[in-house]
Formats: sequence, C-alpha cells, structure tokens
Amino acid sequence: MKKSPGDRVQRFHNFLRRLRAGGRSNMYGAVPYLMRRFDLDREAAFRVVCDWVDAQDAAELVGAVTEATRPRPLGRTPVPAGTGRKRSRTRG
Repeated sequence: MKKSPGDRVQRFHNFLRRLRAGGRSNMYGAVPYLMRRFDLDREAAFRVVCDWVDAQDAAELVGAVTEATRPRPLGRTPVPAGTGRKRSRTRG
C-alpha cells in the first residue's frame, strides 16, 4: 500500500516535534537530522523545516486568537496595582 504525501509530511512533523522536545537541536540545526533520517537532500529537508515552522506559527496564532476571544467570567474585574482610587489629599 502506497503512503500518501500527507502521511509523509506528518512523519516529518512528528520527527521534528520529538527532536525539539528532546532538546538535542533547535530547529535551525534540524536539517542534517532530517537528511540522515529520511534520506533527503539539503533543499528538501530545509523546505520541510520551513513548512513545519510555518505550521507551528499558525497554530500559535490560532491559540492566541482563541485565548483573546475567550469570554471572561462574570464578576469584578481585578484592578492592576497602582491604578486604584485617587488620593483625596494633595501632597505638599
């Protein structure tokens, strides 16, 4: 049974996720790891890393939008320190 290109891309992305989690390399150093593991040339491995980084950026943006649009709980909103009531007395 022939694997689809999506399966192969998913394998690359899983490998990169494990590589990053393992702390052996940052993503700039991932190209040689991909080249060895999947028998890719430098250009193909670089494209895989770029695609993966773009996918991670997109996922982070979606997470940020989701967090920003999450409804706030009802009740009092905490006031940041230093922005409370004005003082009634003047300093002098």
